[in-house]
Amino acid sequence: MTGSASHGGAGAGGGHGAGGAKTTNSTGGNAGTGGNAGSGGNAGSGGNAGTCDVFGARSNCDGDGGGRALLCASAAYTTSEAPVDLYVMFDQSASMGDLIPGANPPTTWWHSAEDAIARFVADPRATGTVSGSAPFTVGIQYFPLGGIAPASCMASYETPDVELAPLPGNAASLVASIDAHMPTAFTPTGPALTGALAHMKKWAAAHPSHAPAVVLVTDGFPTECDPQDILGLAQLAKAAFAATPSVRTFVVGLNLGSGAQNLDQIAQAGGTGMAYKIDSGDVPSQFVDALLGTYVATPSCALRLPAVPAGEKFDPSRVRVSNTPSATMVESDLPKLGGLGACSGSGGWYFDSLSSPSLVELCPSTCSSLGAGAVSVVVGCEPGAI
Repeated sequence: MTGSASHGGAGAGGGHGAGGAKTTNSTGGNAGTGGNAGSGGNAGSGGNAGTCDVFGARSNCDGDGGGRALLCASAAYTTSEAPVDLYVMFDQSASMGDLIPGANPPTTWWHSAEDAIARFVADPRATGTVSGSAPFTVGIQYFPLGGIAPASCMASYETPDVELAPLPGNAASLVASIDAHMPTAFTPTGPALTGALAHMKKWAAAHPSHAPAVVLVTDGFPTECDPQDILGLAQLAKAAFAATPSVRTFVVGLNLGSGAQNLDQIAQAGGTGMAYKIDSGDVPSQFVDALLGTYVATPSCALRLPAVPAGEKFDPSRVRVSNTPSATMVESDLPKLGGLGACSGSGGWYFDSLSSPSLVELCPSTCSSLGAGAVSVVVGCEPGAI
């Protein structure tokens, strides 16, 4: 997507409006509608700008004597396609052979993963046959390789079992690959993630117009080879995300329960917000959603938050994202979610980072349904921050 930010200018009644952001009416008068120039609303007969905070946290905006609204900046984006390149690093440790709790008929995590890969590579949203979508380019490798440490620590995880290639042409090779593997041994996550990121750094340099990412799929924490701590793994993801070209790290956690929260640190460091966690239910469907969710890594589905004016303080609770599918359709707000893992429902958006957000990430179902319209991002400032 392409976009431009705008800041509201002072209106005749002393109010400030965000460019393109609609404000509301109140008994005290109209707050007006901010256009591209950021025109503010006229104060009503009582001198109030009315209810001009569309985020609903303050009902009257005349506390500073000027009818000051709390909308700071906005950006508008138009849709475009961008190829997604994924290196899936798949945990094949022995615990992947465990039965899924409550599964009927009984099945293991590994068999469900095989089913999920087969579904994903045939999904129209992955093959690019859905209007407005681009085909995924996918490769795969597994860990551990070579048995147990030290051999598993020194294995060549940088080399895929199936090299990246576009779907659906690569589909049969990917399915045959996972069908030829089975759970075994321990969990050398550090070397596996290091190798996958190294491969994608080289790949990204050769494919500058693509959106490269590693998808780490695991059902447990490291049990051999360094680093074995979450912070160390997060540092690997952080370095790759900060590099040029940037490579993101998505994390899919299987059967981890409350312990899956620790994997969020890796996902956040890798620029993808939160890990996608699957503990029960229809595992293949959830797994497909997780892989499709990596589409939000593309430039067309990652929207940069507009900078607020000097002297203002960005308030992450005051962000509104809306979509206008076409010039003849009505603008509608998109729901805010806690992270990628919440995208399996009706869709929406979430921040790339919970602590210091810089991007609005769109869920895959939302991104694929944008049409040839526009998405707007409106941000607000903390009350009283001037």
